[in-house]
Amino acid sequence: MNILLVAPRYTAYMYPLGIAYVCSALKAAGHEVHGLNLALEDDPLAAVERAVKAVRPQALGVGGLTPVFGQIRDILAAARRVDPGIVTVLGGGALTSEPELIFQASGADYGVFGEGEVTATELIRAIEAGQDPGGVEGIVHRTRGGRPVFTAKRRPAPELDLLPFPDFEAFGLRESLAGLTGDVSIIASRGCPFNCTFCYNVLGRHSHRMRSMDNLFAEIDCLLSKYDVKTLGLVDELFAAKPARVHEFCERIKPYGVRWHTQLRVDSVDEGAIEAMREAGCYHVQYGLESMSPAVLASMGKKITPRQIVAALELTHKKGTEAYGAFIFGDPAETLASIDETVGWWLANRRYSIHLAPIICWPGSKNYLAAVEKGLIKDKLAFIEAGCPPVNLTGLDDAVYHRVVALLLIASETLLLPAKLVEAAAKAPYVYDIACRCPHCAGMARFDAVSARAIPLGRIAAHLNCPECGLPMDIPLPMQPAGPGPEALPRLRAAEEGAGAPGGDAERAERLKDLTREFPDWAGAWHALGLTRLRLGMQDHAFEALRQAVRNNPFEPAYLASFAGLLADLGFGVFARAFDEQAAIVSLATRAVSGAPGGGEDHARAAAILQSVGIAWGPGEEPSRDPDKA
Repeated sequence: MNILLVAPRYTAYMYPLGIAYVCSALKAAGHEVHGLNLALEDDPLAAVERAVKAVRPQALGVGGLTPVFGQIRDILAAARRVDPGIVTVLGGGALTSEPELIFQASGADYGVFGEGEVTATELIRAIEAGQDPGGVEGIVHRTRGGRPVFTAKRRPAPELDLLPFPDFEAFGLRESLAGLTGDVSIIASRGCPFNCTFCYNVLGRHSHRMRSMDNLFAEIDCLLSKYDVKTLGLVDELFAAKPARVHEFCERIKPYGVRWHTQLRVDSVDEGAIEAMREAGCYHVQYGLESMSPAVLASMGKKITPRQIVAALELTHKKGTEAYGAFIFGDPAETLASIDETVGWWLANRRYSIHLAPIICWPGSKNYLAAVEKGLIKDKLAFIEAGCPPVNLTGLDDAVYHRVVALLLIASETLLLPAKLVEAAAKAPYVYDIACRCPHCAGMARFDAVSARAIPLGRIAAHLNCPECGLPMDIPLPMQPAGPGPEALPRLRAAEEGAGAPGGDAERAERLKDLTREFPDWAGAWHALGLTRLRLGMQDHAFEALRQAVRNNPFEPAYLASFAGLLADLGFGVFARAFDEQAAIVSLATRAVSGAPGGGEDHARAAAILQSVGIAWGPGEEPSRDPDKA
């Protein structure tokens, strides 16, 4: 059969391994299979229509996770506009987590649940032969009247070594390596033996199946011999449950000289494993952290402790490997005290790359099922179509919960770990040659042609690695104004006129609001609007304006200090202290190139702040340097 497989576009790019595995299985069964990777297309739906016209497939397969369900539905509709009779097959996590709801909403002819290699092959064989698909395990099909019929469940593949490698040609790996990323993802195992409340594992819950090292390295040999691979990513939910497997992998990968990264549990590593990983080329490890509250960790079913989290992070950092992770907030056991407990620890340990985020009730997870049962999610399809927004599972008031969510996101984005700029020579508009001190080791580093334009995927600073210790640092360069040019500055000054006069602040707020609509990324306009709203007693509106100012320019001390003052008034003490301290840190980090006078700050306080967040460079003046000798 002639088949077109379509991989949806995600915000963060990763080669679509799931559908690439299915592609290989279908090709091995003798089918003609074409791949379309929408991450490589400027106009995804137009690309689908072009491909259907060009390939003239008898069947189209598409799958993906819940966040791209809307796109999946659009892909199926685009294919049918070109060929109303095309057979459509849906797979992936979105379908598997909410089978009947997603299948009916998609309008697909068939659905494949869980691992698709064997199931999709058997289904296509039955369709091609005109047989009843009811004998194929792990699918849903329709009666003549359109009613969904579910077949018996299929057990996950017990022997992963028997599966073909993913098809690296069909979805443009070579093009993605050249244009999007030098990183290639591989999977060394499937499933997870744990049952955390916030997670839904599409590839098998309560089971963990591992590929043999010989099979895994046969795939690695294939990748490294054919493609320009710069880094390898082991993207399993659980790469290794025990240190012994880590050591075995390190012994095998070390001779290749390739850099790689992976995901681990904090209770699955020891000092020997971390040291072996570093020596074998591992440059960052992502851990499942979730919380520093023992009560919240227990409620989540994590089966780890804060002490284990600290030990794993300290070991990893000490060995010169970047430690990644996330703290997620909003478990039913969460309280303001547990939030302060976790955020307070995070603020004192920003040398680790830890992201803050609200818990998302992913369909199929225990949290999702509980939210539906309690009526917190009233319309499941509307919830999914809205992108699964945060749901308040806690005992906190809704207004407090949503304010905390906003604070978590802005803190994670803007409370960065800056290098200390010593020199920044402009080579082009918002492009600099710089000399700076690393916040981890205080070593001097030089980088050429660093862009101060906004970085994608939520980063709002250049994120570079120190050449001495290898750890990452944020470069506090003045960000490129996203909207206004110099000609707009008189409009800001005009909008600010009349502050404090009777009726003046209300009129001023309207003028400033107009400016933020026209230039939504203009930090200065947002800051002025926030201060004006404070004078008007509009704390909630001031919060949003000052948050936007900090988001758009996290390296302006005045914006950070204003936001800190408001947070103190609102009773968010731990966040207020954090933004107040960040204002001091940023001032020190940028003083050498900002033109601000030095020597006026309290050096004892400055040194204490730097020490409290783990920054190695000191508060003192830097001697004048020749960048060529940096």
